[in-house]
Formats: sequence, C-alpha cells, structure tokens
Amino acid sequence: ITWLDSAIGASERAIELDSNSAEGHTALGTALAYKGFIEEAIPEFEMATELNPSYFLALGTLVNLHVNRGALDEALLWAKKVTILNPGFPVNYALMGEIYRQFGDFTRAEEFLKKGLQLQPDLLDAHQFLSLLYVVQNKKEQAIEEIKKGVASTADDPRNLDRAARVVSIAGNIPLAREYYERAIKANASFETDPTALSGVGLGHVLVKEGRRKEGLKLLGQARQLKETFVASGTVDNLVVYSVAAIYSVEGKNTKALEWVQKTIDAGWRDYRIWMIDPWFENIRSSTQFKNMVAQLKAKVDSMRTQVSAMEKE
Repeated sequence: ITWLDSAIGASERAIELDSNSAEGHTALGTALAYKGFIEEAIPEFEMATELNPSYFLALGTLVNLHVNRGALDEALLWAKKVTILNPGFPVNYALMGEIYRQFGDFTRAEEFLKKGLQLQPDLLDAHQFLSLLYVVQNKKEQAIEEIKKGVASTADDPRNLDRAARVVSIAGNIPLAREYYERAIKANASFETDPTALSGVGLGHVLVKEGRRKEGLKLLGQARQLKETFVASGTVDNLVVYSVAAIYSVEGKNTKALEWVQKTIDAGWRDYRIWMIDPWFENIRSSTQFKNMVAQLKAKVDSMRTQVSAMEKE
C-alpha cells in the first residue's frame, strides 16, 4: 500500500465522521488527483466548494484539473471564480492566459500572462506559458528570451529545465535545448525511474538529429518503456502520453505514433497548435490520419471557445 492509498483511506474515514468537512473532501480529492484519478477527484473538490464557497485551495485545484482533462471552458469558469475570490493571485492569471492561448485568443492570453508577471516577476508558469504563446506565433527569438528569464529565476529544477528545453527546441535552438536537457538529467536524481521526465525524449531526439542514432534510440527506448508502464498503471498524465507518441514518431514507428496521438487526445490534450510545430512529430505531420485528428481536435477546442464567448457576452 502506497502513502497515497493510505491518504485516500484516511480521508474517506474523515468524511465518514464528518461528511460536511470541506477539508476532508479536499484531502481525498488531492490524494486521488496525485494518483492520476482526475475524474474521481473533481467531484470531491466540487463538494468542498459547495460546503465552503470561499475555499480558495479547492477552487484553484479545480482549474488545474479541468485543464488537465481537456475541459478548457470549465477550467476558465472556475478560474474566474478564483479571480473574484482572490484578485491578487498571480498563478491564476497565468492559467487563464494559457487557456486563452489554447483557445487562440492571443491578445487576451498575453494580457493575463503579463498580469501574472506583474504580480510576481519570477513566476515560472507565466514565463513558460508566455514563451509558448510567442512560439506558436512564430516569434521564436521572443520565445527563447522569455524562457531564459524563467530559467534564470530558479535553480536547476529538472521539471522547469525540461519545459524550457522543449520550448527552445520548438523555436529551433537545438544547442540550447541540448544544454537544458543535459542539465535536467544531471539535476534529476530520479531520472532513470521518473516517467514524467521529458529530458530522455528530448535528448534522444537531439542525438538522432545529430546522426548519433544508436545512442538516441537507446535513450528513447528507455524513456518509452518507463512511460508506457506508468500509463498502463492507470495514471492519467496527458503530457506523458504525448511524449510516448513523440518517441514512436522519432523512432519512425508511425502507426504506433498515430495510435498514441489518439490516446493523447483521449487523455485530455487540447493544444493542437503545438502539434503542428513540435519537431518531435515531424515524421507523422504529413499523414492524412494525423491531419484529420488535429482537425477534429481543433473543432472541439473551437466549440469550447464559442461556448465561453457566448457566456462572456451574457
């Protein structure tokens, strides 16, 4: 039994003793979310907000969970509730900016991201989301400069270096991507057992592009095995699923790559714009099947954006 299983059991017992405890439902939701059971976690946080409408922790977590499950419209509604409750919370503005970026409303995305940075200049999420906003607009140099600010504001955190490397790779600065991926691996003491790490995928891709195919494929294979085992456990993390699809693409196993692209969408991935420019997917980008999946995903995102626009006008 893991500590998360113990936490779930303890939270369930607490709710049995007091079903009106917002903290109990939040504790259970948190444990379920950490296990990757997002759909089961959301009702617990919603119950917590019903019991305590000003419970900031539960409201903020709901924004993240809805983004992760691909319900961008619902995430934005919860984010606006957080803003009303705490208008000075910078992370929420960063999340709203990222949601508007995925909706394609780049003006509002930049407005919210810069508001987050105004409130907290060293906010990593805002720097990283803003760099993604620039890269999807083909403002590559701005994207690289923005992500450098994010890296400079923190120590060598492997997760942040992974995300930074991915941005600069998409922006076309392969030497800097290599530097960040290598730093991420060095900083991650659990790299060989960490299924959420992107550095094995990224560095493997760089090595393949540099002609060091054998080394690159070895690194990619190790990362893929770790990630597939993680997904098979039932844990939902759409970036992990995304990276498995990427590995198959870089390996040239296009049928498997397309299969995992669909799994990525099913896991809640909605950022189709990144798929169109991410070099990890260049081997399948011209595929009719891939184009059809992206077109269907775009229609789904556009539909959510239309619903949000209608509600904003009310």
